[in-house]
Parts: sequence; structure tokens; C-alpha cells
Amino acid sequence: MKELKKEKLEKVILILFLIFGLVYAYITVLFLPEWTVIQSSTSQLNAQENHYQELLSYQNNQSGLQEEIKTLEAKVLQLNAQLPNRIDNPQLMVGLYTLAKQHSVIPQTLAFEQAQTKGAYQEMGMSFSCLGKTTDILTMVHDLQFGGGQRLEIKSISLTGTQQNMRADLKLTAYASLGSSGDSTQGPAFMNSSFGVDTPEKLFQP
Repeated sequence: MKELKKEKLEKVILILFLIFGLVYAYITVLFLPEWTVIQSSTSQLNAQENHYQELLSYQNNQSGLQEEIKTLEAKVLQLNAQLPNRIDNPQLMVGLYTLAKQHSVIPQTLAFEQAQTKGAYQEMGMSFSCLGKTTDILTMVHDLQFGGGQRLEIKSISLTGTQQNMRADLKLTAYASLGSSGDSTQGPAFMNSSFGVDTPEKLFQP
């Protein structure tokens, strides 16, 4: 009698294992891949619906878009007008040196990278280091980026030292537009100095 019950119990356990195995196989082999496809299709459908709604909003606001396009075009022309016709290394050095002195900041080193042409523009990386008070350096950086002179893109700033004796290492990028040619502007004689000068102070030595 006990052996009969034991045999029935083993059959029940075996059946349960088979059912569990079938359910597991269905989930892993059939259900999960299909669920992934459903989720992906749903995401694509939602993205297409959002894109469609965005296109509808553009269609319903054509006059506003035209005005925005005109504003952006005017902004592009304004920004292009601010770019020089060429990258002038001596002028950049003089500009940085003068700006630093205006803010009581002491220039240390200035290094130019190789200029690169990208489409209708030319760009050149620069590394500039200086010493001064933190407030003076930050004011100089603000004027460097938003002042009335040639604006340089600030890639990174590293500050080390104390509030009263801070060293700033700046990575800058200068740009020029290649759309115009024939720039005959002549700089002062000292701006024709040979390169390889690693500090602004040396440039101004007699």
C-alpha cells in the first residue's frame, strides 16, 4: 500500500515537473521574444505618432515658422559678421595679453595649435594660462567670451591655488570665416615677430 502511494506521489511530482518545464519553455522560447517585439513595435509607433503630431503643429503654424527662420537667418549673418577673415596669431596674443592686464591678471603662457579648415570656416585651438585673484580671472573669462572684442570659445577651464593666488589654465578655440578674402589690414611692426614665443611678456620685449 505504501509503495502504491509512493509511486503515485512520484508520478504527481513528475507531472508537475513536466508542466513547469513546458511553461518555462513557452515563456523563454515563445513569449519573451514576442513580448520584446511587441514592446519595440509599441515604442516605434509612439515615436511615429509624436513625429506626426509635431509635423501637424508645424503645418498649423507656418507663419510663425517663417518668422523664426528669418530670425535665425539674421542671427547667422550677425554671427558671421563677428568672425574675422583670417586667424591672426599675433593679434590673438595681443588681445589676450591686453584683456588680462585690464583685469589685473598676469599672463603666463600661450600656445597655438595647428589651424584646421572645416568647410567655410577655419578654427584653431589655443592653451592660455594666467595668474591672479579668482574674481579677476572669472571677470576676465566672462569678458573673453561675451565682450566686445573677438570672442573665443572656451572649451575648458582649470583653476588651481587659493582665492588670492589662483592659476587658470584655459583651452580656447578661435574661428575665422573663409568666405572673404583680400584682407590687407597691416598690423604694427612688433606683430610680425617670429613665432615660438611662449610667453606674452617676451613678445613685448624691446
